[in-house]
Amino acid sequence: METTTQQKEVLSYSTKLLLVEMIKKFKQEDKKDEIIDVVLAVANDIKTNDNITAKAIKDEVEEKFKNELATKEFVRAEINQVRTEIAEVKSDIIKWLIGLQIALGGFIVAILKLF
Repeated sequence: METTTQQKEVLSYSTKLLLVEMIKKFKQEDKKDEIIDVVLAVANDIKTNDNITAKAIKDEVEEKFKNELATKEFVRAEINQVRTEIAEVKSDIIKWLIGLQIALGGFIVAILKLF
């Protein structure tokens, strides 16, 4: 298997150096050319057949963000819903406070009658 100029352009210089160092580390110098040819062929195949590009990724991210962005109407509806919930909570708290004050007043009157 012979490397072509096109295949050699697939890997950067630092990647090629790393590949050579790994070949030396695993003591496969006698198969160096064959290993490099295989890695280059695989890298070239990935490069030419890879359908995912930076633009495709960017477009997909933009589309997802567009779907997540809130419109003015949505924000207004959410604010109105929160205001309604706050009003309900306020009325519940007022009811409990009045009930507790009446109970506390009755408790104080009962203690005063005992003494």
